[in-house]
Amino acid sequence: MGPIKMIKALLPNLRQNIKYNMKKPSKDQDIHPRIINITSVLGRTTVPFYGAFSASKHALEAMLDTIRVELLPWKIHITMIEPGPIKSRLTHPDLVEISKKFFSSPEITENTLTLYGEDYIQKVIEFWQKIHSGQDSPKEIVRTVVESVEVGFPKDRYVVGTIAKAQVLLHNVLPRWVIDLAWGSVIRLVGIWPKEVKELEDGVLNDDISSAPVASSSTSSTN
Repeated sequence: MGPIKMIKALLPNLRQNIKYNMKKPSKDQDIHPRIINITSVLGRTTVPFYGAFSASKHALEAMLDTIRVELLPWKIHITMIEPGPIKSRLTHPDLVEISKKFFSSPEITENTLTLYGEDYIQKVIEFWQKIHSGQDSPKEIVRTVVESVEVGFPKDRYVVGTIAKAQVLLHNVLPRWVIDLAWGSVIRLVGIWPKEVKELEDGVLNDDISSAPVASSSTSSTN
């Protein structure tokens, strides 16, 4: 991974500063080196249809947590910046159209379209756009990075953005099954629901229940 390769490249020089690292930090400034990584709030929470992205961020944060402990002898601190949806070109209309074309390729969606219906891609894109509708400014990330550099003793993690902070709060307070049910209700509401299941729930499929096999038992006695 890119962040890990970058850390490995920097560590030799950071370790050479051990004689400075061992000095007791002053009241106003911590002279110990620090490594700052911008990850994502999805490194500790999850959102439907972001599985691969979230898995990569969980893996990165687990690695960084491990490296932080391993670097304690050199007093090198690692900080993670965890933004939520941030206003960027990621939601530019041109990129949305590119996403539609990518996810509409038959190789990727043949089975998915069978399960979810022909409008599945459009529904997922709309869901994605709604999640990003309350975007925070990139300035929030910059401000947080500056804070983590200037503060005497930085936190291990900084959550950036209104949506991200709400996600973390709910993740820490609510049981997992409540969060699952809430997300299930959301994706059901926006129409990202398996076509067959939806038809069954709506009573569209009229399966002949009477034709289903019924287990029965009989006893006989001989007098």
